[in-house]
Amino acid sequence: MEFFRGADGDSGRALRVSRYVPEQRVRVSVWDETGTARAAVTLDEDEATRLSVFLAPPRRRSSLLDDLRMLVGR
Repeated sequence: MEFFRGADGDSGRALRVSRYVPEQRVRVSVWDETGTARAAVTLDEDEATRLSVFLAPPRRRSSLLDDLRMLVGR
């Protein structure tokens, strides 16, 4: 389980993310400034993986020239 603090106008709020390994589930809940959970959703492993891909920093795509250089070993 991890807490993630909100930013800017949400600085008093947080996300709590819990992974339940045997059940293969991830639960995300939104907590307010008083420490009360206001909403929650449970994700199966496929949706949790899709969320992690969405949140990952974008990878820089190589250019066509870079691809050609890699193919010829330069």
